[in-house]
Amino acid sequence: MDTSGYHYVSTGQTSTVDLQRSAMLASNLGRERLKPDWSNPDYLLYWHRTRNFRRCLQRLPGKPLDILDVGGRIQPYRPLLETRINTYVAIDPQMEGLVDIVAKGESLPLKSRMFDFAICSQVLGYADNPQHIVDEVLRVLKDDALFFLSVPALSPRHHDERWRFLPEGIEVLLKHFRNVEIIPEGYSVAGVVRTLNEGLNLNSKRALMKKILSRVVFPATNWTGMKMDKLVGHSERFTANYSIIAVK
Repeated sequence: MDTSGYHYVSTGQTSTVDLQRSAMLASNLGRERLKPDWSNPDYLLYWHRTRNFRRCLQRLPGKPLDILDVGGRIQPYRPLLETRINTYVAIDPQMEGLVDIVAKGESLPLKSRMFDFAICSQVLGYADNPQHIVDEVLRVLKDDALFFLSVPALSPRHHDERWRFLPEGIEVLLKHFRNVEIIPEGYSVAGVVRTLNEGLNLNSKRALMKKILSRVVFPATNWTGMKMDKLVGHSERFTANYSIIAVK
């Protein structure tokens, strides 16, 4: 399945069959992100993001958790939380995939201090106002709650993206949080390789070329990028994406 952008049933189709198909497609995409294959052009990002999310889980309390997922159409990391969920609320502007509540992240229809943990993965790049989303997440989190965020830094432009984020800008966005930890999802070599992969994937229209890329090119570039990233050093000049763990 092509994983560039979102691939759900149109929001204008509301039959039970359509909703089921939308949820199935979202679940498939989620599995691809949680456990990416070497043939995936975004393998290097997804592999690091899953590792960073597991790192975040180690800091969560052991009690059943009330969890908010902003932009939660896909929910790739929910399986890692299943034994620890009290409530799980997914919000998105479109009723697609695995969404529970249709709303924009800039104005969450939720009471303050409701959640122990919030997830907002690859959403801010599409937002009207990223700061408003972060402020709303802050509002609905309980004191000492954790926030897991991931944002793009270097990437070919997708269909309706608006923003890219650097560590200094991330610190400004999360200025009202504490213990903000900004973790690169791979360093410069991984970032260059992933950007090359995405460029090839987005600009390859023929089925034969896509087959060659997925079966030959991407496994080779991903393996090389993973190995070289460890050898070259921890430069973030061309880091493609960041994970962030913060505390309210």
